[in-house]
Amino acid sequence: MATFQTSTHKNWIFSQEKLSSLRREHLGKLQENEDRLLKRHFEVSLLNYGESRGFPEKVQATAVIYFKRFFLYHSLLEYDPATLMNTCLFLASKAEEYHISIGEMTRRVGGGPDCGPKGERILETEVTLLEGLRFNLLVYHPYRPALGFVSQLKLDYPTLDEAAILERARINTRALLCTDVILLRTPAQVALGVLWVEAAGFRIDMESYIRKRFGQSADALLAIVKNIAKLCEGAKANMNEFVLHHHTPPNSPLRALLARYATLRNPTTDPTTQAYQDARRAREEEHETKRRIKEAIRAREQAESEDELLRGPLRPQPQPPQQEDETTATTAMPVENPDDEQPGDAEVEFGDVEFDGFEEAGTADDFLGPSATAQPPPTIQ
Repeated sequence: MATFQTSTHKNWIFSQEKLSSLRREHLGKLQENEDRLLKRHFEVSLLNYGESRGFPEKVQATAVIYFKRFFLYHSLLEYDPATLMNTCLFLASKAEEYHISIGEMTRRVGGGPDCGPKGERILETEVTLLEGLRFNLLVYHPYRPALGFVSQLKLDYPTLDEAAILERARINTRALLCTDVILLRTPAQVALGVLWVEAAGFRIDMESYIRKRFGQSADALLAIVKNIAKLCEGAKANMNEFVLHHHTPPNSPLRALLARYATLRNPTTDPTTQAYQDARRAREEEHETKRRIKEAIRAREQAESEDELLRGPLRPQPQPPQQEDETTATTAMPVENPDDEQPGDAEVEFGDVEFDGFEEAGTADDFLGPSATAQPPPTIQ
């Protein structure tokens, strides 16, 4: 069974220095604070968008984490955030076993009942998203650790309303999903932080619980938990600042930032531009050309195979008889010498005889028997 300690989720927990360094590498023409605010805006929008389209809480959370991970190694200027948001929701649904077809996905995002242009863009971007995530799809959330901690707290506080405190922890976790805490701390640490925020309201002494539960490591853990709780309170307070409402003033900083972003991004990644349509048409033509080449090669190979079957197996061609040279034939044939001794004219001697890799000494008696040499042959009168 997979656990957090052995999962790929650990590869996506960074130090603050490493996280800042990764983001500076992919800013493009954006300033660091502009990049941070834009990502926060899109992450909050993704959460609200997923909720309004009926996706479960866990799918929404996984989609936001996919979005955060992807844009750690890619620039906002090179990819369309709206398409990535839909693709993150679609891929998160698969990862969290919330089965949904591409047709249903397209219907939920307002693209009609069939897989129209929006559905096609989702499918096109899915492979890009998978590669950007390095195919690390498993995500651990703070929800399950929070449930475990509340179950333990119930033993010390029998009157604790578990459902109420877990609901508060869910809201706090939702606010933290759009911050850097998810990329800096483990799910269990985040769970303790969101419970710390609500502990006073439920008359829970979280500090004594952590010291009793974690022993010698409690001091270091308490510092982390208190920092998470502080960030959580700030995230809940200004979460609405990153949402673009119909009543948002035209001169608001968010509207101004989005207008600047529209002028900086690559036009070939914006579905509303002609450059995007031209680039897509060029990709389709290239794909069609490659498909036709493959079909032509396949047809040629099939024709060659059919021709070979019709011809049958190749028969070996008869070779003309070879005529030997008279000189070579004469030289090769042995010449009998009448003076040479013929077999049987002299006594056969047996010396060392080799048998299958070893030597064995023997005489005529050993091979022909004693009668072959003991008596001369009888004469006929």
